[in-house]
Amino acid sequence: MSTVDPAVARRRQQLQSGPTRVAHLRLWSFIAVYAGLWAMLGYGIADTMAAGLSSAYSRSAAQAPGETSPLFWMLMVGGIGGGILSLLITAVLDRVYGMAAGTRATFAINLGAIALGFWRGASDRWPPPQRVGFSDLPGANAQPWDAATWIGWTSQYWAPLLLLAIAAALTVGAVRAYRKQRLREQRIQRVLSQGIRVAGTITELHSTGVEIYNQPRIRLVVKFVDHVGTERWVTKTELFDPLALPRVGDGAHVWFHPDSPGEQDLIAVGFGSEDDAQLAETSAGRRGSGS
Repeated sequence: MSTVDPAVARRRQQLQSGPTRVAHLRLWSFIAVYAGLWAMLGYGIADTMAAGLSSAYSRSAAQAPGETSPLFWMLMVGGIGGGILSLLITAVLDRVYGMAAGTRATFAINLGAIALGFWRGASDRWPPPQRVGFSDLPGANAQPWDAATWIGWTSQYWAPLLLLAIAAALTVGAVRAYRKQRLREQRIQRVLSQGIRVAGTITELHSTGVEIYNQPRIRLVVKFVDHVGTERWVTKTELFDPLALPRVGDGAHVWFHPDSPGEQDLIAVGFGSEDDAQLAETSAGRRGSGS
């Protein structure tokens, strides 16, 4: 028998333990496997292109056009495996780095791995022409390549570079989104650790029509009275468990900085019990009671 809510005790234990090196190692190992599958897909795409492309300029084609490549399995395993794991890796990165940063990072990994796999596959599987720019076909004189052959042959260079450029842009966007998320979290942590907590009441609820991981995103208005007796209303948009949706009239916890009680970015709103509110303050580094 215990006088402490087991759910609260588990959350406290999670906060005290924090992320471990083993967890980080597992995450990066998972990302490495995930990137390897997409690189396999890129290699398979290059291998699939080899027969059709080489038949346009070389008599020593690796295989006849239309013949199934012995490495076709790489295309299937990489595409199917990468597609399945993308659901998991997106959810993990969204949780660790925030949804905006995690989604961009996932696509950056996809494109970067495909680019490297395609480049490696073209280097390994495409027969080199005797003379770049001229065909070497049986029973025909050497003819200059047409535009399609040039585009196909040079795709081993421009396609990976294009994909890597897009991946780099996504990576920059992910870093910026993560920094923005971190700044927002740091503001909330400062308010939770240094601000004043008062009781609030939900006065309005508006559905945004958006669900993320089956959690509806709801915009709500909370009324509270600051430390000098002024009534204020703050609007927040949050994700909620579909089994525990808020209702108008429900209570809330509101934290604000006494020097800026009307600053929207310096107001934090929480829902749950008194233990939940104290746990949030403890995790932010607050000492003693916050009410």
